[in-house]
Amino acid sequence: MARPLALVTGVGRTVGIGAAVARRLADSGWDLVLTHWTPYDLRMEWGVERGATEAILVAVNARASWLLVREYGRRFTGVHGTGRVVALTSDHTVGNLPYGASKGALDRITLAAAHEFAHLGVTANVVDPGPVDTGWMSEELREEVVRRTPLGRLGTPRDAAHLVDFLCSPGGQWVNGQSLTADGGLV
Repeated sequence: MARPLALVTGVGRTVGIGAAVARRLADSGWDLVLTHWTPYDLRMEWGVERGATEAILVAVNARASWLLVREYGRRFTGVHGTGRVVALTSDHTVGNLPYGASKGALDRITLAAAHEFAHLGVTANVVDPGPVDTGWMSEELREEVVRRTPLGRLGTPRDAAHLVDFLCSPGGQWVNGQSLTADGGLV
């Protein structure tokens, strides 16, 4: 039996969520294709798109995702019920309208795909991992987030990776068209 194949984007930083997702899926028996955009990743010192141009944000978060998801749906020939689209989003958009708009577009693209690809047995979901410690937070912000999180810690890339792994597993085949937040109960 062939191993499942996953395309994982955004794997430019070894401490990031994309790399954690890749490791988790590999541990679960997936073959992987990994992508990243080095010039973009290198400019994003802490993994947050601060000060990025609107065009780059829309190109990376919305347009590239739309083209990729669209082609996946057009070319999917797998067994009915095995296809998955999982996009990572953020609600950390206050004070950064271009970033928020680009992530909002990504959310809608993914949730629309859930309906458009349902006849193929492909599910599509959005994951908001909440504040994840990938080195971008100041100590003050880290303390504030931990204080506001009932579980008393920051999220880790592995936390997000476990949720993505579940959504990609046979156990996730009934979850479709959802925007899932996994932030430890942040208030």
